[in-house]
Amino acid sequence: MTAEILAPLFLILLAGMPHGAGDILIAHRIFRSNYLQLTLFLITYIIIAAFIIATWFFIPFFSLIAFLLISIIHFGLMDTEKTKDLRFRYLRILIYGSTPIIIPATFHTTDVTNLFSLLIFEEHTLLANHIASLFPIWFLSCIIFFISGKKTLKYQFLEILVLAIVLAYLPPLWGFAIYFCLVHSSRHILHLLNSLGSLKYNDYVLLLVTVLASILAILIGAFHFTNNSFDIGIIRATFIGLAALTIPHMLLIDGYKGLERL
Repeated sequence: MTAEILAPLFLILLAGMPHGAGDILIAHRIFRSNYLQLTLFLITYIIIAAFIIATWFFIPFFSLIAFLLISIIHFGLMDTEKTKDLRFRYLRILIYGSTPIIIPATFHTTDVTNLFSLLIFEEHTLLANHIASLFPIWFLSCIIFFISGKKTLKYQFLEILVLAIVLAYLPPLWGFAIYFCLVHSSRHILHLLNSLGSLKYNDYVLLLVTVLASILAILIGAFHFTNNSFDIGIIRATFIGLAALTIPHMLLIDGYKGLERL
């Protein structure tokens, strides 16, 4: 086991996972302690996650592509939520959402290729090269954003630039961990806390149980995926687990507008 692999993954699990676990608090508020509806919500959530995992085993390549596309949309929507009424939101969604994917694939193509190969259970894939070929489009979009954006959007452009530099410099796993925990998760948690208001004892219990259950499930999956190396198992379990949880999370946050309904 290497710290270079395990440290960023455990950072994702311990610091990034709670932002998705907050879905249980949203459901608890929406259903007003109706435990039957809350139970149905949990069952539906788990069924969707299980379906994603099962699908990944049958069509891993297309599942990975779908996960990347959905992540772009979800990241972009969350990172532009506070400025959604300002101009060029769709362009900003594309830039924000694709930055954590395009930049590592461009500047760390070999490492990302190896990562993708693990996730789709193949020895080699050209997916990272194809993603890297989109870098000129990303760069041109940034130029258009910088030239056309008003002063209120200059801070966002600076944030994207700093994030791109960090992602280009750090190894892919560390770059994603920094983005996922410090940028995406922190934004969502702040939005979540503002929408929920003061938390009660039961909220902390629900959140803790959900986080621990999610981490335990991923660790069990890591041992299941482990062949000769726990590193490979934890990488596969973490990202396939994230994919499985992202879909119902996105349906609740972006589709059902769970935070707005609070």
